[in-house]
Amino acid sequence: MSEQGKIQMTGISYSSVTAGYKSLRVLDDVNLELDRGFNVLLGPNGCGKTTLFRCGCGILQPNEGTVLVDGQNPYEEPSVKREVSYLPHRPVLNTELTVRQNLRFWGKVQNLPTEDVSDRIAQLADRFDFRELLDRNAGELSRGQSQRASIGQALLPDPSVLFLDEATTGLDPMIAQDIRSYLDQLGNTRTVIYSTHDLNEADDLAERLLIMRDGQLVFDGSIEEVRDRAFERPTIGFEAVDTDAARQALENQGYETEIEDSYVVVTKRPETEMSELVTRLARDGINVREVKMMENSVQSLYNNIESSYE
Repeated sequence: MSEQGKIQMTGISYSSVTAGYKSLRVLDDVNLELDRGFNVLLGPNGCGKTTLFRCGCGILQPNEGTVLVDGQNPYEEPSVKREVSYLPHRPVLNTELTVRQNLRFWGKVQNLPTEDVSDRIAQLADRFDFRELLDRNAGELSRGQSQRASIGQALLPDPSVLFLDEATTGLDPMIAQDIRSYLDQLGNTRTVIYSTHDLNEADDLAERLLIMRDGQLVFDGSIEEVRDRAFERPTIGFEAVDTDAARQALENQGYETEIEDSYVVVTKRPETEMSELVTRLARDGINVREVKMMENSVQSLYNNIESSYE
């Protein structure tokens, strides 16, 4: 079925979900509803992102709580799993099969009509530039080649809900940017949940931002909310001829400072404009070469949340 013609589902929800492995609790009472759009998930390694994905796509059944896809429980209605795809951080192609064989096998697992699978494979191979890899053994591929083919595999069933764990890791920058653009468009008609450690990427892509820490969601909001919060306390960098003198002058005015590259960085006070700071520095005989905002909005929020756990 074409991406334009697909009837879209309403999304995915987690209700009081607790999950883990044996005695290890990884998710702790997670409540989350995701509808159509591009949702970016952030969090340190080990915080529960992968377990959240595995529960959502029907691989790991929660110990407590319920996951619903379009109102259906994938553990009670296995057919709904066809509407959910998951791209793990590491490619999962069978290294003893060719790329084409991998995708055909996945089509059988998903119970896709055999007559449609070949056309779908060709479409995805052209879109993600791996047609020349189709008849190569997956074990011979580079990290980037394997990742492109794995993205094709995840999209093979034309899912309504798509979990992507660091999807562009290991890719050439130009290819990565093209894939980001494509996935961003998918968010117009699908529920995309995208995990990344790249805060600039998160700021560019997110319509909704989720941050996890220790198995719990500690932030869930629109990117507009994130930017509003960050605008209240932005960080500013001053590059001066004499860095030490600039730092001392700012500290004399009551600012806490840090050095980042060649910049003296401070957190802007709501009542103080940048032009005022530059004027004050000039009065102190400090020659400022450049003034710039140092963090994007997502980075600012994420850093503030992480610092609260230190």
